[in-house]
Amino acid sequence: MTQIIIDSELREKLLQSTIVELVDDAGTVLGSFISYRQTPSDPNLIPPITEEERKRLHSEPGIYTTEQILERLRSL
Repeated sequence: MTQIIIDSELREKLLQSTIVELVDDAGTVLGSFISYRQTPSDPNLIPPITEEERKRLHSEPGIYTTEQILERLRSL
């Protein structure tokens, strides 16, 4: 693993939020930073989804319930 040493100013910026998106000067997303101060059970780690996005996802073809997937696997 590569370690990058950051200055105190960047450290404070990173620790002010739970999740930080890292981008270069052209706006290209390089990755994300999740603070170790948060636990995986923290609901803030789950990105919020709008009602519009939820409806769009559920209207797309190819969405199956868990039971439908298990039924299909049992039939193989």
